Amino acid sequence: MTAHAVRTHARTPLQYVLVAGLALLVAMVTVLALSPRLITREPPAYRLSCLQNLWDLKRALEMYSMDWDGVLPLSAPERFAHGWEVRILPYVSVGDQQRPFFCPLDSDRSRMSSYSLNTTLGPRPFPAKMPSSRILLREDYARHDGNAGHCYVDGHVRWLPLAVVSAEGG
Repeated sequence: MTAHAVRTHARTPLQYVLVAGLALLVAMVTVLALSPRLITREPPAYRLSCLQNLWDLKRALEMYSMDWDGVLPLSAPERFAHGWEVRILPYVSVGDQQRPFFCPLDSDRSRMSSYSLNTTLGPRPFPAKMPSSRILLREDYARHDGNAGHCYVDGHVRWLPLAVVSAEGG
């Protein structure tokens, strides 16, 4: 056997630097490619809080409706309107009475609420025909990764793009 055949392939320091540099480059490219998704991702607590707000407002609307012979506090002819918030304020049972009226991601407090009431249901939506397909409340803007919270007459809440509301018939 010759000395050449027994020789092991030892790596030079330059080869280690090149491999480490390549690994670092791959890691940086991966982080940069994923960073827009990581930055725009909102914490799940905001979504849950927003859905809880819609559910709390729906319960307050039901209580108001029971006290007023089944009539909702409608105040505007638009499809999704504001003005009902003041009328249901006594039925909102939380320490901070402004909390359920605003999405945690909504920094604009100049409006009455982050949510709108569907006025096309008429003044007496309880009980409604097909309550699981009729939207009672919705978020005004799509703040959650392009989606907005929607609360149905039967009380379930879900995320939908705002454009879907017109397609479902509100």
